[in-house]
Amino acid sequence: MTFDARQGTATGAELGVVYMANRLTLHPSQQWLYLGDPDSLYRLDLDPAARYFCHSDGEIVSAPQGLWRTYVLPGSNRLLDSGGRVHALSAVRTNDLQSATALPVTAITAAAMDPENSSVFVVDGFQTLHRFHAETLLAAGSYELVQQPVDLFATRTSVYALASSATRSVFAAYANPARGAATNQPPVAAFTGSPDPATTLEWVRFDAGASTDDGPSADLSYSWDWDDDGVFDVVLTNAPVVLRGFNLAGTHPVTLRVTDAHGAASTVRREVGGDPGPGSGQDERDPHRL
Repeated sequence: MTFDARQGTATGAELGVVYMANRLTLHPSQQWLYLGDPDSLYRLDLDPAARYFCHSDGEIVSAPQGLWRTYVLPGSNRLLDSGGRVHALSAVRTNDLQSATALPVTAITAAAMDPENSSVFVVDGFQTLHRFHAETLLAAGSYELVQQPVDLFATRTSVYALASSATRSVFAAYANPARGAATNQPPVAAFTGSPDPATTLEWVRFDAGASTDDGPSADLSYSWDWDDDGVFDVVLTNAPVVLRGFNLAGTHPVTLRVTDAHGAASTVRREVGGDPGPGSGQDERDPHRL
């Protein structure tokens, strides 16, 4: 049923059965909403004349089994489901609910959005609260809770967790670990590679120690993409220095991503080595300079 928020009167109904519909999520545009049951994700569009939400042409989007809850991520057209999958949203139905990425938490029992601190909080089935940056969706910390919550709510300074049992409900308040993130600036990624040029028989020493941030440098983590495929081969190491060798001569693009304690990140890409060029007498497979 859909109700008028001011008058409390029913304005319409959607026919059909939705099993275990634990979450209705209204899009920030307030023009459509999403709901899920164990194997389907529904989008309902607002009928401005009738003032209620309904299916357009009865469309139902298939989803992996186990989908119960949905959450619109703050400040973006992205939807998080309880399986940890993130879907890109669009007003155009054919472009809606496109798979975008996934969080490393695959069984989300509760979630809370903290747009002021650019954070997303989720709880897994093991009483662990996970924090992610709202834009990058990079992990920013994990915290053990006293009890397994069934729901979460976040403010600028606190995270509230509601747990329940057969005899009572417990409402616990925790200090928001994201406080301070509202004014946080992303780090500035920078690195050097030496020797440059190197040979295919040498290790290249990549040093990201020149990266800067408005927080302690000890809180930074570093990820490296060696082959320019968009996939980071070294992920979230705390060591700014890493050694890498290259088997083939020529130019090699290297990308560094630096992430701070709040999950904000920046990247920088540069090329190491160089093409020997025509007439150099060096085959690109020879164990010589890059």
